[in-house]
Amino acid sequence: MSAPAPVLGDLLQINQHLVVTCCRPPCRREVRLSAARAVELLGFATTIREAKRRLRCEACGASGRRKEIDVRPCTLDLSAWQAREAAASAAARGERPRYDLDAYLATLARLAGGELGGDGPVQWPVKGG
Repeated sequence: MSAPAPVLGDLLQINQHLVVTCCRPPCRREVRLSAARAVELLGFATTIREAKRRLRCEACGASGRRKEIDVRPCTLDLSAWQAREAAASAAARGERPRYDLDAYLATLARLAGGELGGDGPVQWPVKGG
């Protein structure tokens, strides 16, 4: 028996955003929704697959039913959350984390401060910036 598919409500537990991308050229619009906004729009028990089918691009009209919309959890949020958890776990064991903690904490601070964007157009960080 397989595990149930994750639902949008699961994103609320770690405050992970949802990235919605229009796959129709030349539009390629990308929007980042907070977990709370995604749940508000689509429902707590909606799976990622269901969200893809239900969404439509406001700019060009691309439809998820025609597989022109991609929906995925934001990896920036997940990386920051995993880093925070790993650092806390290592500290509890009296160990030092095995990765660049400063880089992860900087990403987390940028997410928390809104520098990487909240709801709205995706603003990916520039390397080295």
